[in-house]
Amino acid sequence: MNTGKKDDFNKADVITSVRCVISAIFVMQCNVKNGQPYYTHKNYHLPIFLATERMGMENNIEGAFYSRETKEDAEQYILTFYRNMLEVSNAKCLKLSFMGQEILAQLHNLFIDDVLNGNVQPVAVVH
Repeated sequence: MNTGKKDDFNKADVITSVRCVISAIFVMQCNVKNGQPYYTHKNYHLPIFLATERMGMENNIEGAFYSRETKEDAEQYILTFYRNMLEVSNAKCLKLSFMGQEILAQLHNLFIDDVLNGNVQPVAVVH
């Protein structure tokens, strides 16, 4: 249980926090680039949301580490990987590093390619 003391945060808490930061920066970057929160590849405009970005990172990046390593090792690798996806800009703000931009671009490009090739079926909206 987290009581707000420094030692109460575990690696899973930090992973969740860093994943949220990376997702937020990516969504803001796409919003600035495209005028709205869309990722564009091959003239396909994919709407992006914080929740889906976080889930995508958790499933695709973290899932890969957890499937190959012990929990403790995986958490350390994930933290290192995520930290390498970020850097400090000249204005002293966090931004995606070149690696971070490339990783997220690859994930989104592969997903869009799957959609365009008919490998992903649209989900019906139910209200």
